Amino acid sequence: MRGVVDILLRLTGRFPRTEPQERLAETEVGPVGNLPLSDANYEQWTALYGDLSAPGRQTIQNCMESLPQRPLISLIMAVRDTPAPVLREAIVSVQRQIYPNWQLCIVDNASTEPHMARLLAYSWEPRIRIVRRNEPAGIVAALQDALSTAEGSFLAFVDPEDRLAVTALFEIAYELSSWPDAEMLYSDEDRMDSSGRRCSPRFKTGWNPDLLLAEDYIGRLAVYSRTLFQRAGGLLQEYEGAHEHNLALRAGAATIPSRIRHVPAVLCHRSGEPPAEPDALDRAAQSRRAVQDFIRSSGATATVSPAPGAPLCHRVAWHISRVPLVSIIVPTRDRADLLERCVEGLLHRTDYPSIEIIVADNESEQRATKKLFERLENTRKVRILPLAGPFNWSAANNQMARQARGDVLVFLNNDIEVTEPGWLLEMATHAMRTEIGAVGAKLVFHDGSIQHAGVWLVPEGAAHFFHLEGRGEAGYLNQLILTRNVSAVTGACMAIRRALFCEFGGFDTALQVSYSDIDLSVRLVEAGYRIVWTPDAELIHLESASRGSNEWRLESEEGERQIFLNRWGERLGCDPFFNPNLARIGPEQLGLAFPPRRQKPWLASQELACLS
Repeated sequence: MRGVVDILLRLTGRFPRTEPQERLAETEVGPVGNLPLSDANYEQWTALYGDLSAPGRQTIQNCMESLPQRPLISLIMAVRDTPAPVLREAIVSVQRQIYPNWQLCIVDNASTEPHMARLLAYSWEPRIRIVRRNEPAGIVAALQDALSTAEGSFLAFVDPEDRLAVTALFEIAYELSSWPDAEMLYSDEDRMDSSGRRCSPRFKTGWNPDLLLAEDYIGRLAVYSRTLFQRAGGLLQEYEGAHEHNLALRAGAATIPSRIRHVPAVLCHRSGEPPAEPDALDRAAQSRRAVQDFIRSSGATATVSPAPGAPLCHRVAWHISRVPLVSIIVPTRDRADLLERCVEGLLHRTDYPSIEIIVADNESEQRATKKLFERLENTRKVRILPLAGPFNWSAANNQMARQARGDVLVFLNNDIEVTEPGWLLEMATHAMRTEIGAVGAKLVFHDGSIQHAGVWLVPEGAAHFFHLEGRGEAGYLNQLILTRNVSAVTGACMAIRRALFCEFGGFDTALQVSYSDIDLSVRLVEAGYRIVWTPDAELIHLESASRGSNEWRLESEEGERQIFLNRWGERLGCDPFFNPNLARIGPEQLGLAFPPRRQKPWLASQELACLS
């Protein structure tokens, strides 16, 4: 297996240092295909894709000459009695940057240890600016002092525990050259343990405003244009401890999504141990206050509390000034047993005061179904409306939507069972937010495994997030327990404002049984709306129990998949919410991509040069 590793290293241009190569031999696991997420597998991944070879360094030098702009990037750091090895490594990681146009602005926040003066005596390096305070101040005030010496058109805040990858600032500069309007950039990150091994990678999503309310997922390395930083109001002392989260929230609101760029490369390594629990909880409380105030400043109101299962993260419960009527549309054909459980849950286990249930009856024939309809028609909140002709899921829902009275539509399969009362309030409050296009729920099978937690766009069409993971699992980076933005959600349980649904023409009736929900989601995103998935609306889904899997359906779904692929092929395989360093292993497991789907920019530029 060591031979396979060596061959792959040479094919990819990777020639790692001796130490990682020896550890690869010890594991006796070759990186053939995608591997599950683990620190051991990540060590192999970094050996192949995380180190820079000598030819790669030269390629970057050549590539740098052709960059149309090379902005000055000012790195802002505050230190106080930082251990000598930690501070030395932080400074050296900046000095080793291949990209030369940087400035390191350090404020010494009234250190008393004698080694600090010696380490900060870098007067021979003009790119390093030192400010010394005589009296200690809070972190924000100290950073303001360092900012006073910054001259760069772009600013980044780094901690003494941060170790920048040697390519970090080049990657930022390259991204800025490719996207000259970019104002806010952030990268992936990992941790570096006491022995110097990289572990715990955080492969982040693209711009994800709802996830940013739940946690500071932006993290390191974050870079802001000076103009955006000033427009957003800079750092605010009242959010000490959560000042960077607060900055990310305000900066994101002060620009537009197309000017926020995620660089899906590990550009920062965090050394040292994570904060102790009391400190972490205190920072989380400060972060919650920052989120609460940010929401209030936007003109909305919400309650921000610790997220269930993730006390360092947040759950945002949105408030609405009025409770809208929600029209729940349930297409059905017989299967009275399924429909009865579904409607009973809507009527008696849903804690929402203003609903109408529209049962779209597609020529049901069984006696049990007729008797159920008779009973339901005596219920004030239920209407049974006829639906003639061959079953077309999209046409059925469009037809019922035209007869709905609610401000919010919820499309619901008849094989959905209600398990907790607050699900509809959660979905309706999200749907009423003007920036939101559609809302999806957490759907689980009867055995407790995940059926739906949002949808990725993949080259084959679409795939479910974390399919078949356990209901109680947090998921990678807590994604199964935090509200977040996704590319699409399933129509098995989808909420949307009726006016918006009508504006977009509803579901595409050419997509009769499949992909029309994904198609509508993508159309909404293209128009600038966000799709939200929430873990706080949980239901049971039997998944197509009423339709079965007959040959006609399978043929129909394949034809509709082709329509979807032809329509959205350019978007598939580059889903911003599916990090290119990650891969699906089979239908249900998330793992590391061997190789990543994103090519390193200096290699891409080299290929383009060869073709020109």
